[in-house]
Amino acid sequence: MAEGDFTFVGVDSYGDGWNGATATIYFNSNEVLAGFTVAGTGGSTTGTAAEDGTSELTFPAYEGVWYTFAGTGDLHSINTCGSVIDTRLHVYSSATADCGDFSCVNQVDGSVAISDGSFDTCGFFDQDDAAVQFVSDPAMTYYVYVGYDLDGIFDGGGSFQIEMECEEAIYGCFVDVACNYNPEANIDADDCEYTSCACDANPNGIALIINMYDSFGDGWTGGNSGSTGGYEVFDAVGNSITAGAIDDAMFIIDEDNYDGAEFGLDVLCLDPGCYSYSFTGAFLWSEEQSWSVTDGTNTLAEGGAGGSLVTESYPFGLGDVTCGCMEEVACNYDPEATDENGTCEYETCAGCTDVTACDFDPEATIEDNSCCYGSCITITMNDSFGDGWSGCDVHITDLEGNTVIQTSLTEGSYAQETYCLADGCYILTSGDDVFNSEPSWSITGVFGGVITGGELYGPAYVSAGGQNCIEGCDIACACNYDDTANILDLEACIFDDCAGCTYADASNYDANAGNDDGSCEFDLSNPCPADLNEDGSVTTADLLQFLGAFGTICE
Repeated sequence: MAEGDFTFVGVDSYGDGWNGATATIYFNSNEVLAGFTVAGTGGSTTGTAAEDGTSELTFPAYEGVWYTFAGTGDLHSINTCGSVIDTRLHVYSSATADCGDFSCVNQVDGSVAISDGSFDTCGFFDQDDAAVQFVSDPAMTYYVYVGYDLDGIFDGGGSFQIEMECEEAIYGCFVDVACNYNPEANIDADDCEYTSCACDANPNGIALIINMYDSFGDGWTGGNSGSTGGYEVFDAVGNSITAGAIDDAMFIIDEDNYDGAEFGLDVLCLDPGCYSYSFTGAFLWSEEQSWSVTDGTNTLAEGGAGGSLVTESYPFGLGDVTCGCMEEVACNYDPEATDENGTCEYETCAGCTDVTACDFDPEATIEDNSCCYGSCITITMNDSFGDGWSGCDVHITDLEGNTVIQTSLTEGSYAQETYCLADGCYILTSGDDVFNSEPSWSITGVFGGVITGGELYGPAYVSAGGQNCIEGCDIACACNYDDTANILDLEACIFDDCAGCTYADASNYDANAGNDDGSCEFDLSNPCPADLNEDGSVTTADLLQFLGAFGTICE
């Protein structure tokens, strides 16, 4: 309906009027027509629909309704579920039955008996209606007030319904796996206990209680996709004792509007000893999962999921035992432990135990074969903006171009890494960065002291283990060949000053010549050089003499 003046027309097809029915019109939650009816075949009226302040539009103030009754000592459940208007309930008591002498009444859950909505009692569609539950005192008179909340539609101008049930108040435990479960109870006494009967079949056992929760209330299945996760209990040697999840629990609470449990409970009986509780997070919505493990008195472990499909383990002990690692060589050896719990680890105290190595760790008790007998170099990387490097890296290769170290600052403003570099000569470069002023780095442990730089550094020679970068002429035929040089200085090579005849059979052979200059001279006076035995002819005897000498090293 548009804003402004309007005409409302009502029609009765039979012609005998609306027989008590009335019409009320609202414009943007403002009542602009109330109580219109038709007496015969039809009728009409006019009004104004406005919201700009030109018309004063108010709601009529409807009074609430009071009910009263004398206390009986029973459990009373009162609700207004299904009412047309948005109802609320207030309950008061009076020892003098005087309206001026009211006291607030507490519900069975300890809250004050004032309710403006109840999803649990009235359900999804009537959750704006109210419900209270309390135990009355026979010495008191009770006053129940039914009021309404402004809902922008009816605002109290409509019907409501009220219902009260009375039954004997029976306190007890609702959980059917508890030892003191009372199927007749209608008031939770919050006194459930699980230990006195959990080990009836194993008198020497100890109760273990596993509580499981889902914060959204749809269980660890239902809304979850893929693996649901769950728990598993292992003994000290790694044997699986039991496993479970919230929707498979011995006792489940599922009282909300979602399919799946919001609480689950398992009760076990285990022999005294050392165990571990392992929990794996669900594939999706693992953040909704939480749990606790108790023996009925003490909390042994508690937590949530470490992430999607992440498994975490929590050791615990039952009975008069001291659980721990009993392997003396382990990093976490516990001399006070009486029972092995399978937690021994050998990594946190592992390192280089050789005092002659550059990375000797005085705290290490287990040798991990990481000792470095070359040079321990440390690369420190910084980013001035604090978001890591965007292209820059530190790259170290050997002289043949093989990568030895390549690292970068992937995130944050700082990182430091240590490497073992064999003695030798290397080539150092750094890459191009999108933000060229942000990266900086330093390298310690190399020959010559600290090297610092940023992006686009080098190439530069870096020596580890002393001065191992030696420039010189490493060409073997050069006059000044240097067999210790590993960096070629071609301009320093000399090839001419040491030239001569390098053929040993030549008459002018020069043993000091570095390269042959074509000056060799040979004695060709024998007209028959193949006549090895010099008998004047080349025969089989010459061949046999040659074969007899074949392979002989001439000195």
